[in-house]
Amino acid sequence: MLARSFVPAVAVLSLLAFGCHHGSSPSEPAHRDALSLVSISPAEGSVLPYGQPVDVTVRVHYSFASAARGKTSLLVYPGSGQLPTGAPIFTDPFSFPVEGQEGEATLRFTIYFNLTPPPKGSPITLDFALFPEGVTQTGIGFDLHYQLGS
Repeated sequence: MLARSFVPAVAVLSLLAFGCHHGSSPSEPAHRDALSLVSISPAEGSVLPYGQPVDVTVRVHYSFASAARGKTSLLVYPGSGQLPTGAPIFTDPFSFPVEGQEGEATLRFTIYFNLTPPPKGSPITLDFALFPEGVTQTGIGFDLHYQLGS
C-alpha cells in the first residue's frame, strides 16, 4: 500500500521541483504573443474632425512567443462594437513591421476621413492587431474608440 501512494507523490514532487513549463524555469515568465498600448495621440475618446485627414501617433509594446519579427496592422472603421457599421476607412500605412522578440514601436499614420467619410457624429474604432511572421490570422490586439465630429 505504501508503494502505491509513494510513487504518485514522488511524481508530483518531481514535476514541482523541475517545473512543468515546457523548457522554462518557474522563475521565468513564459513568452507569449502580446500587443498593448503604451501611448496615443490624439487621446482615446477625442472628437476627430469630420471630413479632414487625422495624423495619429501610437506607441505599442509587443512580444512574440516564438517569432523574431512580424507586423502590426490597423483597421479603422465606423462603429464601436465587435462588428463595423460601415466600410473600412483608408489609412496610410495600414501595417508596420516590428523586429525582435519583444520591444516597443512608434507607429505614425494618417486616417483619411476626407475620402469617404462616415456619417457625422459616428463612433470610430481603431483596431490594432499583431501578426507574428508567417501568421495570417490573429486574435492578439486591442481597440481604441473615438467620435467623429459633427
